[in-house]
Amino acid sequence: MSPLLTKDEWSALKQIWPLLKIRWQQLVWSVFLGSLALGSSVGLASVSAWLIARASQMPPILYLNLAVTSVRALGISKALFRYIERLVSHRIALTGVVELRTSFYARLASLRSDAVASMHRGALLSRATADVDAVGDLVVRSIQPMLVTLVVSVFTVFGLSFLHVGAALWLGLCLLFSILAGLRLSARSTRMSQQAQRKHEQELSKLTVDSLENSAEIRVLGQSARYAKSIGAVESGLITARKKAAQAAGLASAVDTLALGLALVGNSILGTMAVSAGELSQVGLAVIVLTPLASFEGTAMLGQAAAQLVRSAAAAEALVELIDAEQDLPEAQLPGPSQTTPSLVAQNLTVAWPQGPEVLNNVNLSVSPGSKIAIVGPSGIGKTTLLLTLAGMLPPREGTALIRGVSAWNLSRQDAASVVSLTLEDAHIFAASVYENLRVARADLDEDEARELLNKVHLENWFSALPIGLNTKLAAGGKTVSGGERRRILVARALASQAEVLLLDEPAEHLDNQVGRALVRDIFALADQGKSIVLVTHHTEALEYADQVLVIDQSPAGHAVITYQGAPADIPATLQADWSRLEQPADPTMTIVQE
Repeated sequence: MSPLLTKDEWSALKQIWPLLKIRWQQLVWSVFLGSLALGSSVGLASVSAWLIARASQMPPILYLNLAVTSVRALGISKALFRYIERLVSHRIALTGVVELRTSFYARLASLRSDAVASMHRGALLSRATADVDAVGDLVVRSIQPMLVTLVVSVFTVFGLSFLHVGAALWLGLCLLFSILAGLRLSARSTRMSQQAQRKHEQELSKLTVDSLENSAEIRVLGQSARYAKSIGAVESGLITARKKAAQAAGLASAVDTLALGLALVGNSILGTMAVSAGELSQVGLAVIVLTPLASFEGTAMLGQAAAQLVRSAAAAEALVELIDAEQDLPEAQLPGPSQTTPSLVAQNLTVAWPQGPEVLNNVNLSVSPGSKIAIVGPSGIGKTTLLLTLAGMLPPREGTALIRGVSAWNLSRQDAASVVSLTLEDAHIFAASVYENLRVARADLDEDEARELLNKVHLENWFSALPIGLNTKLAAGGKTVSGGERRRILVARALASQAEVLLLDEPAEHLDNQVGRALVRDIFALADQGKSIVLVTHHTEALEYADQVLVIDQSPAGHAVITYQGAPADIPATLQADWSRLEQPADPTMTIVQE
């Protein structure tokens, strides 16, 4: 464990480091170039001190030629090596950030709903941006400066020992004091202010996302001033926290300045005594006194390096907390398709959101190739929660949900999604072209297939009016299309999937009856091609195309129950007489808090 980090911080960094995919050869090369740059600076100061002192003695000019040439060479090499080092180190850092962000998105996409459902989008955005960037800065702003300072300090002390051992040892002690004290003080002070700073940063991100996403509603309700005041208060707290962090950097800088002063005074005294004793020349005195001025150039960066180390470790903890949310779950292997094993089975299934009340229980369902199943019930009754559980995105409260005979919850998201495709009514439309939005379901989808899918969902007229066809860009969330068009784009994306089972949540919502019925008919027709369709709706017109119907309604006690399961033709007349109520929202007094 590092003396600068806690055990948890060190563990988090060790877990995150492989995701940066940094090769040690690259890091060594960066440290080597940085050491040459800083070493050139120290050498420049030493040779310049020798040249000035020796020139004051007015020797023949030929005695100074080598020193003059060395000063020029060291001055040029300092800038040259610094430039090359920046190219190399920033390439390492930027490549690491790309790799980490890619890995983070991949891990995030594989998480189940319960792992991220409780997180605000602003907090999630903060982790995907600020935290990833903070970890990416670890190499350039922390590790590399520390290693460069250590290497150059050792060689400086070693080189100075050829002139005067005592002065070299004293310089080494002062450098060691600056390194250890500066690092510890800066790390400790940064950690004390870091918690408040992260809290304010995440709160600012939440408020900013809320105000941007709901700007129209905020203006209509006259809450713009309140949001602006809240953002201002959070920003004030963030500024205060950052000032405290700046004080930590100032404290480390003060320690470094103190160590530099001690080195100068000490070497002046030791050098003067050595000159008086005839152990050191007057020119050598100038060298051992002026060399520390450049040797502390590296230690001046250590305060910021320690602060960055603590910030990167805190960011790593936040990332590990999210991407390891399901690490303890046993991951089952998905078997191949079988003629005897149904694609999807629910046995005595009870569904609920984590830490929430039971939504629906005793669900028994078998989905085989060619199945056409309609789940009907009022809005808010728990149909979406049932779909999420069947898709393996929520854990069953009781019973089992099986995909090819294996627990859906224990399968990886990639394996589960390869068999069961879930399209929720609020699924996201990306700020990308129509074509790219469809390719989310299948990367190898070609343009002809994309056009055919749009025709299947009755968007041919809409598509023909697009200015540049499939390359027309959609706004994030589908804000540039109507609710019905957005819903049909999502259905087209679902149809592009090669999954065996399609779980569709309210595909006919926001559509007129004629288009809605035609869309539902065409979706169920896919069962004739071997697909299995489970379609959730609170519109009863879907029933005539289904082979099996599952009706969910409220019990007299106010809980969701299955009131009928079977063929559409066998639905009791008493239930059919009550269809109009099933098409209305559920009673808000029900115990269900989240569909």
